[in-house]
Amino acid sequence: MRRMRWIPAAGLALTVTMTTANLFGRNPKFEAACGGDATLLCPGRSGGALFACLGQNSQRVSSACKDYGEALWPCSQEAAALCADVPVGGGRLLRCLEGALGNLSVSCRAAVSSAGRSKGGS
Repeated sequence: MRRMRWIPAAGLALTVTMTTANLFGRNPKFEAACGGDATLLCPGRSGGALFACLGQNSQRVSSACKDYGEALWPCSQEAAALCADVPVGGGRLLRCLEGALGNLSVSCRAAVSSAGRSKGGS
């Protein structure tokens, strides 16, 4: 799918050839919350690598995107290193991080534990 996106501040149009399904792992909630941020801040990234990039830019993302990923932003480096190819959504990134608890930083481990509890342990 090709989409034209006009970026007024830059005064140019970009042609995006990657499908949104590939970029957001078929997750419409993630796409709605973070789509614009991903296009501007993290072009060409998908899955855990995209989440990691957004987390590393969490001070610059929209409030909707910040709310979507806030619980796991402390894991942005781990998501990039350990879960780069894991699609975001459906608890997949959380499960990937839970499977690597021994390799996580203290702050990420706490975030994963908290996110797991808030989702009922899933």
